Amino acid sequence: MSVKMTIGIANCAIEITDANNYKKGGNVRARGGRRLRWECEETIQMFDLAFKRIGDGDGGVDASPDWPFGSADVQPGSATFDQSAGTVTGATHFSGRLADGEAIFKYGITVTPTGSNTALPLDPVIIVGR
Repeated sequence: MSVKMTIGIANCAIEITDANNYKKGGNVRARGGRRLRWECEETIQMFDLAFKRIGDGDGGVDASPDWPFGSADVQPGSATFDQSAGTVTGATHFSGRLADGEAIFKYGITVTPTGSNTALPLDPVIIVGR
């Protein structure tokens, strides 16, 4: 089972909608092994993701890598990702299966609307393994 997030623009605001059409702002609570998917609506040209580990499952600081996924997939020609930097760039579709274990990750999304050269930032949070 996967958690799907669709990124779009409605009423001049960036929206992230889940598979049930619920606007959650991109926040996710999921256990390791769950697949997370980000996709663009036609209003978004591309997006970038930047992950940062901010703690372990017990609320302590964790020095582990900033990449939350055990495996990741991009649509060919859609994006590049750098596990060591914790980044995905130039994506229209991206999915990753969360690694096992408990951790809390903050991730930023920057989107470029269709027909624009201006990137717009969002700042949701991922909660893993709770």
